[in-house]
Amino acid sequence: MLRWAPGWDCSHDSVLFDARSGDYWLLSSDGRTVIEWLLAQPAIAREELLGRLAATTAEGEELLGNLAAAGLLTGVIDGMPAHLPPGLDSDQ
Repeated sequence: MLRWAPGWDCSHDSVLFDARSGDYWLLSSDGRTVIEWLLAQPAIAREELLGRLAATTAEGEELLGNLAAAGLLTGVIDGMPAHLPPGLDSDQ
């Protein structure tokens, strides 16, 4: 169960907490946007995410890679969620 910390007046960054494990992540505004998209639409193609991100950042590939490495993104294999291994080439 993911929860957002209250926002800060001095920063556009956000803190996201996992209420079950106690883990937390500091996310950029673009990172928060991706997580919010995925909370609203859990299954979305990587290319669609990159297309949406293109309007706000040229670093979309890196951002998705960082979110995957942090364990915040999963892939789908045969219809089942699968964690993406760190360093996975985005074309695989």
